[in-house]
Amino acid sequence: MQKRIRSFLVIILTIFLFLFLYYGDFDCLFKKYLGIICPGCGMSRAVDEIFRLHFISSFKYNILALPLLIVGVLLIIGFVYDFIFNTDKYFNLTFKLLSKYYILIIGIVLISYIFNIYRGI
Repeated sequence: MQKRIRSFLVIILTIFLFLFLYYGDFDCLFKKYLGIICPGCGMSRAVDEIFRLHFISSFKYNILALPLLIVGVLLIIGFVYDFIFNTDKYFNLTFKLLSKYYILIIGIVLISYIFNIYRGI
């Protein structure tokens, strides 16, 4: 039962994140309080453009939006599988990949940050 609760919470949190990115009309806290942009700047507008099927313009707002959306959908599918069949298969796979490729993920986020700074988002 504990596996199902954990999978259900991850599903709800991931869906909440997508809804927050899509419907959230908020100022970036980094820009507001620190005066600098963050790797997530432009993400709401980019996700909005993806949902309108304007993929090129979504890359103009933030290059990480489409990969983040794809990974999020795959996570939801995997955790729904875990929830239905009461397994830890995708939960364990997710954390194994995160622990193995965290440097690559940090590098991609830093590259996105540099692109955001260069483009002045």
